[in-house]
Amino acid sequence: MFPRFYFLSNDELIEILAKANDMQAINKHIKKCFDNINLLDLGPEPRSITIEGMISGEGEKVNFGKGISTKGEIE
Repeated sequence: MFPRFYFLSNDELIEILAKANDMQAINKHIKKCFDNINLLDLGPEPRSITIEGMISGEGEKVNFGKGISTKGEIE
């Protein structure tokens, strides 16, 4: 159903599901799911629930026109 999760170990997938509301914890696994997306830009607030852009492995940043809310259930 979600083929990108095949790139994660079972422990990493469990951590993502267990810490669904903590984007900082999920952010460290993003680079294993997508090619050359190293981090998600979560904005200035450390506990932000909005993704403002993405950052590549080379440090290039792509801002989204409008922030994407991560509020809601992960399942």
